[in-house]
Amino acid sequence: MGDWQTIETAVAKVVVMGKFFIILGSDHSTTIPVMRKVDKVITGSLGIIHIDAHFDLCDEMDGNRFAHGCTERRALDLKAVGGVENIYFLGIRSIESDELAFFNANLVQMFSSKQIDQLGTAQVIDTVLATLSRFDHIYIKPRY
Repeated sequence: MGDWQTIETAVAKVVVMGKFFIILGSDHSTTIPVMRKVDKVITGSLGIIHIDAHFDLCDEMDGNRFAHGCTERRALDLKAVGGVENIYFLGIRSIESDELAFFNANLVQMFSSKQIDQLGTAQVIDTVLATLSRFDHIYIKPRY
């Protein structure tokens, strides 16, 4: 978490300038300081497109609430992300036991990798865009 301040400072600069930005490298936990700073700088609502084989909805992993498998659970703590309805999960193919309870208790919007293959990319994109178009900002979290 030592580099998080550096990440947050850099993100704040580009968001305040209204620039489109891409974060490359590191592990999934880098998403947490990026989204935290975006949340502090933007006004309005934030939708998230989460592209990964995993939900990353664990509340904690090995006692760490800021681990790579907790990114979207921490996103739910942000003011601009009202709840799980702000997130669309794409490409999911597995679930952690910690995530299963959350998944069963919430209406999670998702297309598994199998569903994407069956429906086709165009239909999935149309559905996601129609669902998330109501948000003021969109954060795309790809698997990297």
